Amino acid sequence: MPSGFVIRGLVGARHFGMFDEADAFVRRELIRLVRDQARAAGTSSRNIELKTVDQIPNAADGNPVFIARTIQVKMKGLPDLVLNRNPEIIATDAN
Repeated sequence: MPSGFVIRGLVGARHFGMFDEADAFVRRELIRLVRDQARAAGTSSRNIELKTVDQIPNAADGNPVFIARTIQVKMKGLPDLVLNRNPEIIATDAN
């Protein structure tokens, strides 16, 4: 297996040599996927929240060892039909 960082959980596994490249790719892909699914469900909301959880236990010598990063994505928003019928909601709920 090549060295570097492996992305799992998206379609196919992708390998990156640099951590920052892998992290940026995953964030872009997750945001794109969530927005596509939201649009298909009938909302154009752009209110996305990312939560990052790193697994970094200490090795036997006491030094931290990076094991994995999990990124969770959550989107909140009303269906566009509700917003179109109630424009006053846009002023209080939209970003």
